Amino acid sequence: MNKYIKNSHKKALSERKEFTLFGTIGVFIKDPLPQDVSMTDVIMDLEDTIPPHFLYQVETILIGQIKELKDRGVRGAYLDGGIYVTNEQPSDDQLFEDIVHEVAHSVEKMFEYELYADGLVEKEYIGKKIRFLDLLSANGVNVPNRLRYETEYSKMFDEFLFYQIGYEKVAPFTEGLFLTPYASVSVSEYFATAFEHYFVESNPEYVKKICPTLYNKIIEFEKPGE
Repeated sequence: MNKYIKNSHKKALSERKEFTLFGTIGVFIKDPLPQDVSMTDVIMDLEDTIPPHFLYQVETILIGQIKELKDRGVRGAYLDGGIYVTNEQPSDDQLFEDIVHEVAHSVEKMFEYELYADGLVEKEYIGKKIRFLDLLSANGVNVPNRLRYETEYSKMFDEFLFYQIGYEKVAPFTEGLFLTPYASVSVSEYFATAFEHYFVESNPEYVKKICPTLYNKIIEFEKPGE
């Protein structure tokens, strides 16, 4: 009997489609998650990891097969107060990371002026990007010159790095410059990757070492009401 009750409870939890984050943000499962992925555990991890005021501009989180994500070829997106994430998740950790990454983009929007007005973050990013591309050029990789000073996301640059060159070949050239190779594709992803490392990887010292300007910004934003 106890086994039956336990299995029934587990089944009910796996079929649950509505949750709340911090008691105020609606989380909706549009399409089923894999059976071994627990939305309840992911929500508890989010509440233990992310300061509540960082969710100020997030109204809903929707998880499922979402046309906009498929059209853009991405796992998640933050749009107009909503976080949208694919339900194709191999683990709790991946779903957690995907949501945190989009929370980072909402934080970027919330603190856009404080983050970019003084030009220091863009200066740090561009300096690293130029050094990265110079390293590629010095190793025989022909880099289109127009990519050197772009700060906005460029699908061409993204595909150039990960399809033409390949992740394994790119990674060694980003060591000591970017937290991950993907952080090089735009100043926005540069920030989101630092945010993830700070909170998800619990590695503020490494963020401070690699991205000192961003580290100082995150410390500033972390204080509620400032």
